[in-house]
Order: sequence, then structure tokens, then C-alpha cells
Amino acid sequence: MPDISAVAYGNNNYTTNATTWPAIDAVNLTLTITLAEPRMVVVLLSGSCAFTQTGFAAGGFDLQVDGVRVGDAANGLWTMAAPGIGDFPVTMMYAKQLAAGAHTFVPVWAITFGTGRLYFEGADGGGFGPGKPTLFVLALNP
Repeated sequence: MPDISAVAYGNNNYTTNATTWPAIDAVNLTLTITLAEPRMVVVLLSGSCAFTQTGFAAGGFDLQVDGVRVGDAANGLWTMAAPGIGDFPVTMMYAKQLAAGAHTFVPVWAITFGTGRLYFEGADGGGFGPGKPTLFVLALNP
């Protein structure tokens, strides 16, 4: 069982047209933990999302750790490329050994064109997927 854990919940439906990886919600979906010693940290983001466009586009999620994106420059940690409209669950995971000290985790996202959505209570409030956007951070015992 981890001895340090934190959880944050999104409190809204989120929309983006950004291609530059902004924070999904820098207030409600941001977590900071302080490690007394180096630890393996596991970060999970879950929610229901859609990338809506009229052609073939890609949307994705990534994570900033201490202000630095950790995923692929173009695709982040999780990406979906699809034509048309799609609602689907998303679960993104990141694990890394981090040094002692304070660490801040901020999920970010982008879309090549069109509109990306992350839903508060499933797709359009209809209950599809795992519900509200949730960010978990677990620091595992050494």
C-alpha cells in the first residue's frame, strides 16, 4: 500500500481546440506531493473523452511533472487518431522514480484539429465511461 497518495477530480466538462498542450484544469486537476526520500511514483488519469472533427485527426493526453512534459513531443503519453466523432474512456498511466522533494503533476492535452472534450459525467452527461475526470498520484513504499 502506498504511504503517500493524492487524488483530484475535474468539476466540469472540458473543451479544447489547442495544439500546444495546455493544462486540462490547472486548478482542480493538479496535484503536488512531497517525498521525504526517492520513491517510485505512479500517476493515473481517467475519464471519458471525445475528439470531434470532420476528417482524420488525433487527440491526446500527456502529463507535466514539475513543469516538464514527459510524453512524446507529438503524441503525449496517450493518443487516439480517428475519423469522425467518437466518445470513449481514457486511462493514462505514468510511472517513474522521483527524487526527494515536492513534485507537481498537471495533465495536459491537445488535438491536431477539431475539438477535444473531456466529460464530467460521461459523454455529454449521458453516463458513458468512467465518470468525472480523475487524477491519482501514488508514491510507493521503498
